[in-house]
Amino acid sequence: MPTTLVVKTPAKNAETVRRITAGAGALRGEFVPKRERGYVFFPVTKKIELSVPHSFVRAKLEARVKPKDFGKSLAGFLSGKELAAAVKGFDVVGSIAVIQVPPALAGKAKRIARALLAAHSRVKTVLQKTGGREGAFRVQRVRWLAGAKSFVALHRENECVFRVDLREAYYSPRLSNERARVASLVKSNENVLVPFAGVGPFAILIAKKQPSAEVVAIELNPAGAKLLAENVVLNRVSERVRAVKGDALKLLASLEFRGWADRIVMPLPHSAKSFLPAALKALKKGGAVHYYRIVRKAGAKETIEKEARAACAAAKPKRKFKVLGFRRVVLFSPSKAEYVLDFKVF
Repeated sequence: MPTTLVVKTPAKNAETVRRITAGAGALRGEFVPKRERGYVFFPVTKKIELSVPHSFVRAKLEARVKPKDFGKSLAGFLSGKELAAAVKGFDVVGSIAVIQVPPALAGKAKRIARALLAAHSRVKTVLQKTGGREGAFRVQRVRWLAGAKSFVALHRENECVFRVDLREAYYSPRLSNERARVASLVKSNENVLVPFAGVGPFAILIAKKQPSAEVVAIELNPAGAKLLAENVVLNRVSERVRAVKGDALKLLASLEFRGWADRIVMPLPHSAKSFLPAALKALKKGGAVHYYRIVRKAGAKETIEKEARAACAAAKPKRKFKVLGFRRVVLFSPSKAEYVLDFKVF
């Protein structure tokens, strides 16, 4: 791996440093930032002033896939019109790349996948999205295209490692920074509930970053719950994370968790609204909620705040809420995006 100038900062300041360096045009896009022992290393072109603790050092970082090399490979068998419509981005989970191929290029999907393998040494398998997130467990449909025929990966993120089966459980590496942000907000001795926990990225990172926290992770999908339990052991947080296979709607409203949580993380953006009344029952007075929703970009903040306000007004007894923060997490479509509303309930 090449050595380059980086800004080293505590993980809790990562989003601030990323935003400032990107805004100053100093963030280098050809290298992948890395997390190591509580710090994040961002590749930069020059030293700039920052308002948070940091230092400038040299470090080895992984080079990103070079789009021009991938593009050259595609140009060898795609026409100019096809090249304009071809896959532009992809997710990498461990050594598996997941791509979306336009319907017009379906017949050339495997050749596109082989070009990606040739351009990106880290990728050993290429899968294709063949539909949306479907079924009760919202699992992404995929099929194998090229490379090693596997759907299982070990993915490293934020000093954690996750075993993921992309046929059986949903996982998005695009939420890495968001998971780090939430984990940095958890305070000493908090009780944290993570319904819709998936394979455990939020719950396990929280336990790693705040060892005094008690975390309960709930997952209904049997395959996801099994991977969650395995990842708790793999990351050595068994004493701090309780993995529960069950229905979040019932568990959040149960007597066991009534008024138990200091913080609830709700990463189910398509339908978290349906679970918000139950979540409020589990939340202590003064507790915080991280509420994820996919909505239209126009009026997004007003839409999501209205949902939170309505749920609090309908609670028995009524609850008041205060907005702590609002941000866009990832783009979902040209007209929609995933957002998170952080709010406190009284």
